[in-house]
Amino acid sequence: MQLQSGQNIPLHTTDLTLRLDYLSSYSFSSEPETCLFMLNADGKVTGDADFIFYNNRSAAGGAVKLLPGHQHANLQLALERIPETIQKIAITLVIDGNDTISGLSQLRLTATGIAEFNVDLKGRSEKAVIMGEIYRHQGQWKLRAQGQGFNGGLEPLAVSYGVDVAQPEDTPTQPARISLEKKLEGKAPALISLAKKASVSLAKHKLETVEARVAFVLDASGSMTGQFKKGHVQSVLDRIAVLSVQFDDDGTMDVWGFAERHKKYPDVTLDNLDGYVAAIQNTGKRSACSGSQNQDTGIICFHFSSCKQGGKPSLFV
Repeated sequence: MQLQSGQNIPLHTTDLTLRLDYLSSYSFSSEPETCLFMLNADGKVTGDADFIFYNNRSAAGGAVKLLPGHQHANLQLALERIPETIQKIAITLVIDGNDTISGLSQLRLTATGIAEFNVDLKGRSEKAVIMGEIYRHQGQWKLRAQGQGFNGGLEPLAVSYGVDVAQPEDTPTQPARISLEKKLEGKAPALISLAKKASVSLAKHKLETVEARVAFVLDASGSMTGQFKKGHVQSVLDRIAVLSVQFDDDGTMDVWGFAERHKKYPDVTLDNLDGYVAAIQNTGKRSACSGSQNQDTGIICFHFSSCKQGGKPSLFV
């Protein structure tokens, strides 16, 4: 059954599986993210736990689950287990980056075995879209197709649903935290979209004022060869580099590798981040991806010694 925008249908099952497909072309450089908001009768979340996204993938004791995939996300809902205080679940897609939803080649919400809804993307300039809602009506759950565009990214969308992402006004280091995106503008503009998401998550968990050294530890064993070749390791490094800029003001991040033994690689900076993993893969006599796993106790001892001498605590990734 094909749904039109604004159409609603009753749901005759309490175990509902939804799939959100957001196909994009090669030229689409942004990162789509699926977000769910569990709302009360006022259309607002009642707490942080009701905001389901990439960093909080389940709610209501597992009654609602978000399972992200490549250019799609699966949603599993056990409707009979959702608390009575939750009257509505909004299903949204947010574009983090310079693209808009018109840059997608397809945007579709499917209720498995029930119906599907395709969003018309032509000429759309929004960075977010409310795909649909699962809501209570006279004691029954229903599905409403929407496709409603929303200007702005994740933060303004979350705020509209009552998510508290405000930073404490009395935090002495707040000006430096606010300037995170400005730190990236000159040398790493491609990371700004990641910085926006990180800022929301850090504020949500009250981590904006944390100060720490960040160490990125590579599993350089042969089992990781595929992850290196596919660029997954570089992608993770990009995300952690954003956190390093936030947590530490010295502009560098330690990088270690371990296989049969550990090795210290050149520090990551915003100047050498782009293509860093590819650059170190074949340095020296050994590749950055060979051998077998071993413990990296030497790395921990190095940072523990630094901390004992009055340095910042270290976060290992």
